[in-house]
Amino acid sequence: GRTIGFPTANIPLGNLLHPAFGVYAVQIFEDDPNAGYNLLGNGVANIGVRPTVEDRGVLCEAHLFDQQPDLYGKRLAICLKSFIRAERKFTGIDELTSQIAKDARAAREILPPLRQTA
Repeated sequence: GRTIGFPTANIPLGNLLHPAFGVYAVQIFEDDPNAGYNLLGNGVANIGVRPTVEDRGVLCEAHLFDQQPDLYGKRLAICLKSFIRAERKFTGIDELTSQIAKDARAAREILPPLRQTA
C-alpha cells in the first residue's frame, strides 16, 4: 500500500472467520489494554488475498484517511461499516491504484466525518 500512495496496516487473518472478500468503508481503533479502544479514524480496507499483487493468505489491509501514524506492533480493531465492492484482480498496478482511489472516495462518502476534539 505505501509504495502506491495508500499506506496500510496489514493484518493476517489466517484461519479466522472473515467476511466476504472485498473492500469496506471502515473505522480503525487502537486496542489499548490500559485505556480501551481509541478511535484513530475512518478509512478503507480490503479483506482478501491480494490477487493483483500476490497471494499471501487472507489479509486485512486497512488504510487510515488523512494521517499516517506508526501502527507497527499495535493491536488494532477494524470495524466494518459498509461493503463497497468484491475483491477482484486488476490488469496491473496503475489500474489497482486508480480503483483504490475510487474506493477511498466511496468510503469517505459513506462514513460520517469525525468531530475534531480540542
